[in-house]
Amino acid sequence: MEFLIAREDGQPLLLDASHYAAVLKPNSMPCRQVSGWGAHRIEVQGCPIVFGFEQEGITVTFQNWLLSEKDMSRIVQEIAANLTRELGSPVLAKEQ
Repeated sequence: MEFLIAREDGQPLLLDASHYAAVLKPNSMPCRQVSGWGAHRIEVQGCPIVFGFEQEGITVTFQNWLLSEKDMSRIVQEIAANLTRELGSPVLAKEQ
């Protein structure tokens, strides 16, 4: 399953790499950073989640179906809320 997180105003979503670990994570579920492809990668309950930075925004790819669709959506919404706070600009998350 894949999502795109983008700024509401259409501007590029720029986030310094030093902030990835603090911002690109859910708040309600434990996670850990893992190695692999992508700009940033975490694991939640055995499910690898890969973040990629594109012109349109941040792609969030869940690599398997160990999480429910509800949990995947909740994780992405929590990350979008973290990004809104970090950037000071509203962002939206949508399934691709």
